[in-house]
Amino acid sequence: MALKSWSLKVRTLLALQHEVGWLVAARLVMFLPLLTGVSLVICGSQRMSCQPRSIIAPVLLVIGFSVISLAYLRYFTSHRLFIYSQILFDLAAVTWLVYMSGGPISPFLFLYIPVTMAAAIVRSRNTALVASAIGAALYSVLATAMLDRKLATFNEFQVIAAPAGGLLTQILGLISAMALIAVATSFLVRKVNL
Repeated sequence: MALKSWSLKVRTLLALQHEVGWLVAARLVMFLPLLTGVSLVICGSQRMSCQPRSIIAPVLLVIGFSVISLAYLRYFTSHRLFIYSQILFDLAAVTWLVYMSGGPISPFLFLYIPVTMAAAIVRSRNTALVASAIGAALYSVLATAMLDRKLATFNEFQVIAAPAGGLLTQILGLISAMALIAVATSFLVRKVNL
């Protein structure tokens, strides 16, 4: 009986390492090129002169965090806090990308949704719902601060405007979409794992 329990624990740990490994790989393959591209486009415009660190620092931070995460997966077996740190890092990275690309009117607002999906896949529906609330709160604070001119734009030539339909409508739409995605993804994960 103890051997069967131990075997189940090892299989669960390996499955979790595999899922989190895919999460880190997705960050490197999908988000990193997007962050790099947006940084280069924003800083490469004729009207803008960016310091190299404004492009390099976020990219190096994503790479460094991902490498450390992969090393952690290889050598440690306690993953609960680690998974939460991955989700929070991804939410912060998406918020940075939204900030760089226009804040309240950023075309990259949808990137909060894959983070919610990942939280539902690697943890649970409740974790995904909490990630949704945190993501919406981060966006709300960012957009409000930028619209109230308490937070400067990423570059001096960006024009900040309220989203069409208003900021409240956009925030409610974002939180609704993220909550729906959290519930749907966790439902599908349970169906697939049956």
